[in-house]
Formats: sequence, structure tokens, C-alpha cells
Amino acid sequence: MSVGRDYKSNKKRAERRGIRRLGLVVLILSLVGLGAGGWHYWRQGNLQGPLAAAVPAQPPKPEPQQAPARLETVAPPKYSFYEELRQREVVIDPTAQPIPRTKPSSPTGPIAPTSARYLVQAGAFRTPEEADQRKAMLALLGIRSRIEPTANGLHRVRIGPLGDLDQVQSLRQRLEANDIASFAVKTD
Repeated sequence: MSVGRDYKSNKKRAERRGIRRLGLVVLILSLVGLGAGGWHYWRQGNLQGPLAAAVPAQPPKPEPQQAPARLETVAPPKYSFYEELRQREVVIDPTAQPIPRTKPSSPTGPIAPTSARYLVQAGAFRTPEEADQRKAMLALLGIRSRIEPTANGLHRVRIGPLGDLDQVQSLRQRLEANDIASFAVKTD
């Protein structure tokens, strides 16, 4: 009977061989690093013990002695943070009424009353994603809007139509209070 070939995988043997090579590389690099560090340490003259005794020590050269210089005493600065803070403190009257903020009027001014219908445009965007974001922002404010694509690639976000001019003005003020620029468009 002949002996058949062993079809067992040799992956584990190859993995062990790779790990041995990696360990050998790490060991060699560590020894090179230790050797370089020892050589540098020896070149600096920091060796002590029997090797340091073999090298004759040179006595240090005496430096010429100078008379100690007189230091002028400088008074510390009189600045103190906490004293300065007390001097600059502003006392606010708790009973004072806040000053009401006024919004600047729109550049176009009030819209003239007519029997026409109006749309309020709350933005025009290049991408539909930006228009969807504005529409979602308006929806969070409780305002229904729609997106109208144009021939030149813009996407308008419009509200309406509104028939009452007072509704248009109040809607624009509400949008302006939420930092959304808008303008009214008269439709025929």
C-alpha cells in the first residue's frame, strides 16, 4: 500500500513562520536602537563606574570671580484684578424695564391694498435639498408651503395664494421674526 499525500492545510505553519520573522525583525531593531543609544550616551561622557575611572578627569577651570551685582528692588505693581473688578462693576437696576427691540421696516414698504391675490416667496435655491430644508423649517412654524422649480434651475419656496393684504403683512412679519427673508408677489 502506498502512502498518500497529506492534504492538510499548511496555513498554520506559514502563519508561525511569519510570526517568527516579525519577532526576529523586532528583536534586531531593538538591539540596533539600544546600541545607538548606548553609543550616544558614551559619546556624551555620561558613563560612570569602571569605564569612567579609566578616563582621567580634567579639573574644572576656575572662573574669574565677579563681585555680586546689586539688584535693585522693584516694587510689585499695584494692580490687583479684584480691586479693578470692583471699580468697573456696573450695577443694573432689577426693576428697570427692558428696551423693546424694533424691527426695521421692509425695504419695499407696505403693500398697497388691492383686490388681487398674493404669494409670499420665502426663498429661491439652486438645489432641491435646500428648498426642502426651507419648506421643513416653514412646516415647523406651522406654515404650509410648496416648491416651484423654474426654467433657470432655481427652486422657489412659496406660500399662498393669500387674498387678504393683512394676512400677507402678518405672515411676512412672522417670517422676519424667524430670520427668514421673504417678499410678496402679486398674482393676476
